[in-house]
Amino acid sequence: MHIAICDDNIADRKQLERLLDRESDRRKGTSGVFFCDSYGNSEHLSRNPMPYELFFLDMTSEEPDGLSFAIELRRLGVTAPIALCSSSINYREALNKLPEQERPADLLFIDKPIKVADLTAIIDEALHLGLNRASTIELRSDRTTVYAYEDDIAYVTSKNACLTVHLTDGRDVTMLDTASNFYSMIKSYKHLVLVSERTIINAAHVEKINGLKVTMDDGKRLSCPLYSRPFLSYARKNLTKL
Repeated sequence: MHIAICDDNIADRKQLERLLDRESDRRKGTSGVFFCDSYGNSEHLSRNPMPYELFFLDMTSEEPDGLSFAIELRRLGVTAPIALCSSSINYREALNKLPEQERPADLLFIDKPIKVADLTAIIDEALHLGLNRASTIELRSDRTTVYAYEDDIAYVTSKNACLTVHLTDGRDVTMLDTASNFYSMIKSYKHLVLVSERTIINAAHVEKINGLKVTMDDGKRLSCPLYSRPFLSYARKNLTKL
């Protein structure tokens, strides 16, 4: 498990590192070794948070504080468990003061000074949540990076060396890649079907298949070679089983 610690109190940060090292030693025969990276502020962590499978946050000296940064991570597309470590800020109370529609529903809480039993419980919960967590797909263009869930992608088209990922919210993300190479990195996602060298279709967004054309739920019509129809039809048939 890859863990990020973001805490502006260096003593607390080092103490949590030691506790996680001991927890890792106890669990290496079952859940594997923990790899921890520590940050003193949110700036660097926010640049590439996706590799981490668990976050421990507590920033109190400047904005954003731990709760604000947790909300920002969720906005960026982070789905991994986030544990807020309450010290001078009681994050449970701070969360309850927010409008209900702004509250992330899946935050974890632990009090400082951190006790071994409490940390063990947080790790257990994080491992459980991780088993049921939907992963995101990184879409990196020359100007921005978007993290999308499988069914956020409607279809993918390519021309020459450019690949365009068409998202269900109307956005397009263009990357330097080919459809076949991109598909090799996402083929574990069963809704996404490579129907040709230039096109990937999400079976969950297919309205109908008619001859060599596929009509998507946004009205877009895409070509689908005859040899690919069985694979696309199979993916549609098994949508409810995924």
